[in-house]
Amino acid sequence: MPKHSEFQVKKKKKLKKLFDNLIIAVFIITITLVIGAVSSVIILYANGQIPSTQGFVQTGNIRILSNVNLNSVEVNGVSTGLTNRLVTSLEPDSYKITVKQSGFLEWQKQVTVRPGLVSDVLVKLIPETLAYNQLIEEDIVSYTYSENAEYLFYAVENQTRANEFNLFRLRLTDSTPLNFFSEANINLGSFNLNQFGISSYKELYLSPSVDNRQLVIATREVAADSSAAVPGLTEVKADNDNMANFRIDYTRAVLVSGDTLNSRSNQVLLSTYVNFPFQELRWLGNSRDILLTSQDITVQFNIDSRSSQLVTYNNPNEKVFATGEELYIYKLESDTPVISRFVNGRRENVTTTAKLPVAKEIYSTKTNGTFLLLDNKNSVHYFNLRNNLSASLANVTKVSEVALDGRSVILEDLTGLKIVNFSDLIAISKVGIESRDLDATSSHRYTKSGRNTIIVRQDGISSICDREAGNCFPVGNNQLQPEKNTIEINSNESRVILAVKLKPEDLRTGLATSGEISEAQSEPVDDLDMTPIEQNNYRFYFISLT
Repeated sequence: MPKHSEFQVKKKKKLKKLFDNLIIAVFIITITLVIGAVSSVIILYANGQIPSTQGFVQTGNIRILSNVNLNSVEVNGVSTGLTNRLVTSLEPDSYKITVKQSGFLEWQKQVTVRPGLVSDVLVKLIPETLAYNQLIEEDIVSYTYSENAEYLFYAVENQTRANEFNLFRLRLTDSTPLNFFSEANINLGSFNLNQFGISSYKELYLSPSVDNRQLVIATREVAADSSAAVPGLTEVKADNDNMANFRIDYTRAVLVSGDTLNSRSNQVLLSTYVNFPFQELRWLGNSRDILLTSQDITVQFNIDSRSSQLVTYNNPNEKVFATGEELYIYKLESDTPVISRFVNGRRENVTTTAKLPVAKEIYSTKTNGTFLLLDNKNSVHYFNLRNNLSASLANVTKVSEVALDGRSVILEDLTGLKIVNFSDLIAISKVGIESRDLDATSSHRYTKSGRNTIIVRQDGISSICDREAGNCFPVGNNQLQPEKNTIEINSNESRVILAVKLKPEDLRTGLATSGEISEAQSEPVDDLDMTPIEQNNYRFYFISLT
């Protein structure tokens, strides 16, 4: 074979080998790229990301919880087939959750899904048919709820001894009242005003501690107008029932401790240990300290040592507020706001990551480290000092009410009346804000606990609503005669409580304890010398929500 032919053959073999190697290399690179791409997609999916029009986005989840076993849950109108479980791989957005269950009112809520987070949704279904059951058969002259709305405290006047009362504490999830002085014996113990020099009163005022073991009892005196109150001695408040003013005489306030023995040592006249006339009284979250405020000073009174510590001399540049068990002082120093915590009689400065605004009003809460502030530029600021979280809402024209936990507020802004809920997103160091418009023609307020529901009154009809979702249902029927009697509504997690303020004619005839209102079932009694302002009598009914 000629040499040039051998050369050409060898050249062809080299080119073929090179070409084969190139094909193999391209194949290996392609396979590697494909594997890498698939792996990346798998990793993205594993990390909760899905493809969208903007590329891969981090998804979030919704966890459905409920007080009943759910049959169906809809997300944006599509049934998920999942109940009491996670709805996963949702793009960050707002979703409409709908629950329809036989025997219950339909439930809806708009839920915001955030990247990488699980949004818990508590579905609390309300039965279609609500039964009104009488909780207490006695006529009650004074009552109040505990801070968490788990207990009802009430006083029943002794019919044979003047100015003497039995005090009771009732857990609202139960139906058996307990004597405040002796849980073992409902008939043991009473409270007598005469032993403290109180020979007459218009109404009792009850203020329980957070742990529900202590009560402060004061007398309520009616005043023709606010000028009738003695400065430094009484607090004048609006009486919503008759549009008059009344005053609470804290100079005769008595601290009563619930114990197995109703001894004199468990009943203390506060003025014996507090040597100044105070106007306001507020329990701190530890249930051992009471904040007492006069026109001039604010002190912290300890019920164990029965001693006081000066918190501040009241002036326009200082504001005292409580967050659960903690006591704080806001002060304006050379136009610079600072916050200090009051601990063991001393002030300890508190550092905040967000700049403190100049405060017009500060709202105390029951949650440690959490408070709301309305500044002088009409913005509302939410602060969580424990986790250094904060958020702001601008253009607020009015703050109507703040929930007890500090995480919800009813306010007015430039767009109208609304309820705003705050949530601490600690994992991403942010505060979630969700708002919902309210009917401005109705009046709105929180129930005692403020945790879940608000009250709406419109055209004389009362409804109770889920604070977060806004689902409402009417309360009161002809059994309770809402057209005749004042119905005061409250709630906790499992019950709606209705306090029906009876008129004198109802005291004579009585109300039925279940079903519809019936004809008079009791014998008429002698005419009673009373008016609603002289003595209020209540009967309590409840609606079970579970």
